[in-house]
Amino acid sequence: MVETGRAYKKVGMVFCLGLTALSVPTHSSAQEQKPTQISIQYKATLAGIYVGSARMQIALTKQAYNIAASGSLSGVLKSLVGFRVDVKTYGTLANAVMIPQRYSTEYGTANSLRSIEIDYSANRKAAVLANPPFFPSRTRIALKPADLKNTVDPLSALFLPVKKNRNTLSPDNCQRLMPVFDGRMRYNLKISASATQKPDQKIRSFNGPVLVCRIKVEPIAGYSPQKNKAGKPPKNNAIEIWLTPMGSTGLLIPVKGRMPTPFGMAEISIRRLYLNGQKVAAL
Repeated sequence: MVETGRAYKKVGMVFCLGLTALSVPTHSSAQEQKPTQISIQYKATLAGIYVGSARMQIALTKQAYNIAASGSLSGVLKSLVGFRVDVKTYGTLANAVMIPQRYSTEYGTANSLRSIEIDYSANRKAAVLANPPFFPSRTRIALKPADLKNTVDPLSALFLPVKKNRNTLSPDNCQRLMPVFDGRMRYNLKISASATQKPDQKIRSFNGPVLVCRIKVEPIAGYSPQKNKAGKPPKNNAIEIWLTPMGSTGLLIPVKGRMPTPFGMAEISIRRLYLNGQKVAAL
């Protein structure tokens, strides 16, 4: 059986602790418009215990996006591990698709940091610079040139543009296949409507409408099938993400997410949300 544990670990890094530093989109078409500014604060729990926090800031126009996020552990875990992650991405929006232009992340501890930068060329082929570099491994499924084309970065993949002629909360907005490349691994996120979706569903601390999507991770290349078997999640379809439409941006924004781990359910949920400087939700 193909091992998916490492892919889930990579998704979780951004999903559970990486869900800020922000600039207005640099594209000339976006500069002509005043971007919508969104600021979100999250809390992260593991098996119901508070373990960390995250912040995310977003600038949006009809044609472009700029997203930055940071997360860190808290309490005893902060003193023992000291893990943090910073992620930034920007790109364009076209035909209900996020098209990244540049992605960067830095993660690890004070004594062991790694940075990754991905630039996307005109033909959407990803070019990677990692420091320290990733060394070749015989146990990993090799990346092919085709694996690096027409992909999205892990942060952009968490945002879903509303599909044409669809209501913002239509389950059809969940139905997508996201080809993700994180700088080392290439995997697909198979997104579908969640069976837990209910009419007029709400989540604690946020009274706005939400759409619940389910995510299945499908490793493609750049991973080691023999590793992390003990870390395989109990269910391949158990990752869920709650999204809400944000103003007139035509974009669904993540406000909550949860995924199983060997140590219990990891969850990140909204604490505060600001839209153009005005508080929308607070816990």
